[in-house]
Amino acid sequence: MNRAGLSGLAFPIPALLVFFLFPSGLFGLGKTEEEEKVSLNKEWVLCVTAFDVSSLPPSRQIIGNVVSTNLADRLTSVKYRFRMPSESLYYEEIAWSGARMEKGKQIASKRNERDQLLFQGNASWRYQKDIKQKDEEIKKLEEEYRQIDGDKPLVYDKPTVVLTEDNRNGTFPAAPAAGKEYRFCKTQRADAFLAGQVTEFHGRIFVNLRIYTLYSRSYSYEDSTIFSLDDISLVMDELAGRLNAAVSETAPAAIRIRVEPEDALVIIDGSFAGRGATDTLEHSPGEVEVTVSAERHDSLSLPLELSSGEMTDLSLKLRPLSLSSFTVEAADSPGSAVYRGNLYAGESPLPLDIPLGQYENISVQTPEGKTGSVVVQGGIFTGENLILNPNPSPETKQVDRFRRKFYGAYGRFWFTLPAAVLIYGISTAYTNSYNNNTLPELYNKASTYNYVSIGAIVVAGGFLGEALFRMGRYLYTTGRNETRLVK
Repeated sequence: MNRAGLSGLAFPIPALLVFFLFPSGLFGLGKTEEEEKVSLNKEWVLCVTAFDVSSLPPSRQIIGNVVSTNLADRLTSVKYRFRMPSESLYYEEIAWSGARMEKGKQIASKRNERDQLLFQGNASWRYQKDIKQKDEEIKKLEEEYRQIDGDKPLVYDKPTVVLTEDNRNGTFPAAPAAGKEYRFCKTQRADAFLAGQVTEFHGRIFVNLRIYTLYSRSYSYEDSTIFSLDDISLVMDELAGRLNAAVSETAPAAIRIRVEPEDALVIIDGSFAGRGATDTLEHSPGEVEVTVSAERHDSLSLPLELSSGEMTDLSLKLRPLSLSSFTVEAADSPGSAVYRGNLYAGESPLPLDIPLGQYENISVQTPEGKTGSVVVQGGIFTGENLILNPNPSPETKQVDRFRRKFYGAYGRFWFTLPAAVLIYGISTAYTNSYNNNTLPELYNKASTYNYVSIGAIVVAGGFLGEALFRMGRYLYTTGRNETRLVK
């Protein structure tokens, strides 16, 4: 009875667990499916084609490659594109039609399976059962098809602008012929392509640019300019600014920076922008990184958000570093060359300053070629004279002598240690042989090598002790003898 009672209670407990957990599991699955519905087309892919230079003389056809490569590099600064409602509607229709087509294929396939049941020759009861199952599957697919029409796809309204993989690898395909633009975009997996034509007009260069967009199935942007080769850099800046605005579908932002001190280096997104005060610079909207640095000043780096059609005026003042000053002299050798690291700084006596806490290697070289050096920490020698002695002092000679003795003892130890290990191995081999055979001649050899092994180990240990003693004296002498400082 007890066993039966326990077995009877065993079923409801798992059943209750399944009852409570199963609905929550269904709820979790439904929530996951809902969360997986993400925005489509998060990237807007642009293909830069090779510009048409067929009308240029061979000697000038390289200009087309220069222009296309330069503009492709400039386009990488465009962060994102603002989609127009008509463009978003196009991608929504693409997503809708694709989903409907896929679901329609599934329904057609399922109906074909239902029709094939008639020719399988199954029993009547099996045929009726399979027909009912297929009807339920078809009904479910038709319901999903109706849901597609009411479920609006989410299209990303601010996609990231990227170039095609070929463009990123430095390859520019030929522009398509008229009437084949749409197929070209599909082949390149691009949302648009940039085509250009470079011609010559009375000794000057004429450039015509056009952008074909997939959603409009037409050229939605066209621009042209004429210039001389001497002005190509300025023209590229102007063309790139207008092209970036067309690609991002928004007006460019502008930024102007003023910095103290006037020789401060200004970097915007890793590119040199000027020194001290910059001109008004156009930039695509979005976040940029501004870095400012100057000698003997703390560097500054800060992120900025540039807004479309707005000017950002930035004024910065760098904080001077705290410096410690001292004078470097060479003992008994005025006019010696003074070096900061590997850079020549002047002749002694020479005033120097170092930021607080910073380390520098200061060295002097006399006209006779003698040298002396020391590592200095900023803040330690403020207001003092740092006198370096190029000639070896008695203390330096003492340090060198102890160092040589330490290296000698250390070398002797590493010479005797392998010999002691080798002799010990031979002694062990003879001892094992004697223990196995008990021959008199083996006993004599084992005894001899045993004594030699003990002696070798003692010698190696002695050299180790000497090396440790020499190292201690060397370190002590080195720490006691420092460079001389005089007020």
